Amino acid sequence: MTTSTAPVQPKSYFESDAEVLRPMITSADRVGLAELGQRLVDIRAFMQDDLNTLEADIGDTWTELKTRSDEAARHILSLPGKRIRPLCVLLAARMNGVTMTPAIRVVSLACELVHAATLLHDDVLDEGTERRGLTTARILFGNSASVLGGDHLLVNALRRVNGATNPEVTQSLLDCIAVMVEAEAIQLDRRGVFEPSREVYNEVIYGKTASIFEWGMASGAKLAGATPEIVDAMGTVGLKIGMAFQVVDDILDVSADAHTLGKNEWADLKDGKLTWPLIIACERDPSLIKDFRKVVIHGHELGPGLRERVLATGCIIDSRRYAKQLGDEAKQALSKCLDGQAKDALDAVIDTVVRRGS
Repeated sequence: MTTSTAPVQPKSYFESDAEVLRPMITSADRVGLAELGQRLVDIRAFMQDDLNTLEADIGDTWTELKTRSDEAARHILSLPGKRIRPLCVLLAARMNGVTMTPAIRVVSLACELVHAATLLHDDVLDEGTERRGLTTARILFGNSASVLGGDHLLVNALRRVNGATNPEVTQSLLDCIAVMVEAEAIQLDRRGVFEPSREVYNEVIYGKTASIFEWGMASGAKLAGATPEIVDAMGTVGLKIGMAFQVVDDILDVSADAHTLGKNEWADLKDGKLTWPLIIACERDPSLIKDFRKVVIHGHELGPGLRERVLATGCIIDSRRYAKQLGDEAKQALSKCLDGQAKDALDAVIDTVVRRGS
C-alpha cells in the first residue's frame, strides 16, 4: 500500500537545541538513574555545538531528498532517535584532541545514514509495522519505496565519505556494509526454523549492529590522528558498545511493553530472530524450543504461560549480566586513552547503553 503521507515529524525537529540526547536523558530519568541522567545532561552541554551541527546535517540531507522514491528515506530521517552512533564518532575524535573537522563531520553523519538505511531494509524484510512508536515507512509508502530509500541513503553515505576522507576509510565503510548485508542474509536464511546458537547470534549482531559502531569510532580516531593502538582501542570500544546495545534491545523485546519499546512486543521471536535472552532460556529449559517453533513456524500466539516459563529461566538477569560484561570490556579498551571530558562522556554513553530499561 502506498500513500503520499508526509513524514510525521516537522522539519523544525532538526532546528532544535541539541535535542539529540533527550531520548537517552528521558530514559535514564524514567528508570530512576538520576546520576546517569545528569551525566548525559553534561554531555549535551559539552558537545552542544557538534550535536547541533549533526542535527543540521541530518536536516539538510532530509530536505535534499525530493523525489517520490525518497519519501521513505525522508520519513526515517525525520524520526527522532538517540543518534548514539554519530555521537560515538564525535567523542572518539574529541578524545584525540580534534573537534568536528569536515572529514569527521561526514563520518558521523554517514553512521546515522547507514543506520537509517538498515532500518528501512529491516522493516521490509521483517514486515514491520511500527518503528520508534510510529508507523513504518513501508506501510506509509510501500516496500519498494522503502528499499529504494535505504539504497539512496547508503549511496549518499558512501559518496560523502569518499569525497571527504581517504580511500582507506571509504574501503573500510564498504567492508562494513558488506558485513552488514551478510549478517542480514544469515538471519534471513535461518528465519522460520528457530535454532538457538550463541555463535550464530554473535555473528549476526556483530554484522547488523556492532560493525557500524566499530567503523565509526575507529574512523573518528584515525581521522583525528590517533596512533594505531588507540585506533584499535576505539574500534574495540565501538564493537563492545554495539554488542551491548543489541543485547539490551533483545532484553527489552522480551521485558518491555510495546509503548515503551516503540515497536511490537516480542517482535523478534515472531519474526524468527535469535535473541540472547531466548537463547539462554532455551539452554535452561530445552522444552521451550518446540514452543518457540510453534510461534515462529506456525504462527501460534505467545500465551501468558509461555511468557512466564521464559522469564522463570532467569534469562533476563543473565542477559543483563552479559550486557554489563560487554560494557566492562568497552571500558577496559577505553582505559588505554587519555583522561578528559571526552573520555568521561564516552564512559557515560557506555553506562547508558548497558543500563537502558533497567
